[in-house]
Amino acid sequence: MQTIRRIYLYVVSAVSLGMLAAGVVELARTLVAMVVPTAIPANWLAENLAAAVGTTIVALPVWLFHWGLANRLAARDATERVAALRRLYLYGVLAVSAIFIAIGVSDATEALTAFAAHTRNVTVMQVIDPLPVIVVTLAVWWYHWGIAGQERRAFGEGGASATIRRWYVYGSAFWALVVLLPATTSLVRTNYDHIVGPPTFGAAWQVSESVGPALAGLLIWAAHWIWSSRGQIAEDDRRSVLRAVYLLSVIAIALTVTLVQAGQVLFYLLSRLLGVPNPGGQTGSIAQLLAGPVAAAIVYGAAWWYHQRVLRGESAVAGEAPRRLGVRRLYRYLIALVALALLSVGLAGVLWTIGDLLSSGTGQAGFSWQEQISLFATLAIVGLPVWIAVWRPRPDVAEAASLSRRLYLYLALIGSVLAALISGAVMAFQAIALVIGARSPTEAVNDLTRALAVVLVGAGVAVYQWRALQLDASRAGALPRTAESRARLRLIGPDGRIVRELAGEMATLELAFDRLAGELETAGLPRSEPS
Repeated sequence: MQTIRRIYLYVVSAVSLGMLAAGVVELARTLVAMVVPTAIPANWLAENLAAAVGTTIVALPVWLFHWGLANRLAARDATERVAALRRLYLYGVLAVSAIFIAIGVSDATEALTAFAAHTRNVTVMQVIDPLPVIVVTLAVWWYHWGIAGQERRAFGEGGASATIRRWYVYGSAFWALVVLLPATTSLVRTNYDHIVGPPTFGAAWQVSESVGPALAGLLIWAAHWIWSSRGQIAEDDRRSVLRAVYLLSVIAIALTVTLVQAGQVLFYLLSRLLGVPNPGGQTGSIAQLLAGPVAAAIVYGAAWWYHQRVLRGESAVAGEAPRRLGVRRLYRYLIALVALALLSVGLAGVLWTIGDLLSSGTGQAGFSWQEQISLFATLAIVGLPVWIAVWRPRPDVAEAASLSRRLYLYLALIGSVLAALISGAVMAFQAIALVIGARSPTEAVNDLTRALAVVLVGAGVAVYQWRALQLDASRAGALPRTAESRARLRLIGPDGRIVRELAGEMATLELAFDRLAGELETAGLPRSEPS
């Protein structure tokens, strides 16, 4: 009954609050439009004013009644204040408010920048229009933030309530980074283009388009991340799985983008050094080609460096809970698997290209050998240091037996064995076709060298992974059994037969009870007999 009542109160409170905020925003916008000279027809303004006033005066009493009733019930019963549905309402309102604050800040900043730079025909009304959204949603956010803080300090936070708060905080921080990083990359690229080359068309317009999302994302991310990294909240969340998931997700995305863009930079440089005029079909000077990759590598590389530094610091200070440690291992071996794939494809591609040169003197159809070498060498050069950095050839006993490492090893083994198997079949087919005259010697030898390149790399990777599996198995087998796992107990009946046999934790528990009973009897206390 209480749950149904809570659902009713908080659903109606949330909907009426949304209507109230929308009505106040439209009311403020309409009043501003009536004061500032605009081309909006007077009859439209009158209709909009009537709709805004009507929405406000209907929604306000409904929200006040239901939210007030929810607060009165919470004041009488402490369980109402710590109920998960109440926290879901509070943090849900905070999340939606934060989104609209970011949208308002982005629109206002973009319009103000365009108005100041004269990049578009922006009026004063367009600059002022987002301000009511910012003011109203910020007021809603601030009020509910205060309520949530008071209840958290008074009654504590744990279980579902703490989980809901973490979803809000780290979800908002992650969403803000998703907005911040691309916008900042665009700003860096625009300024880079301005420095290395002639002014590009629409550069000022691109700045005005990017500065708004960048500022909004920075404000939302900084507010939530700094708050969650200080005081008691930081102590509570340092061992939480959701914080680890947030950090590892950002690290994985930022590292992936950084590696891809760094590889793009290396590909352009190697291609130009080998004489490729338009690597990847891109035209322009080498400085212009590097604009996008360099900007993205700088921005996402900074995000990766900062978050992995935070993760290391927190793990060193507080240690890691088993679930959090498992998440971190899964992330590391996922990165290792991707890096190994890049390295393997790169090595096989380099050997493939060398085989093409030896057999026919040209590269693959549609590509010059210089461009092929540049591409595959880039993959190998990017993948090798990352794989070396995350791979542990001699882990401790616990990690050697971990699920994440086993998944990595077997997935790598499956991929390498299948690649070598398929390429071996191709080699056999080409050899037989050459012997029976089904294919010309040039075509057969060319395909043979390509398949041989894949076989060599796949077999090498498979042998290494298989050796790692054997070493891990020997390490995991050397794990000493605990006293609980060695304990065994046999219950003997009056006739000498075994009535029951216990092992492991059950045997340890039975022995502990028996020792306790003996100590009680020694102390002069009677043993309790079953009735």
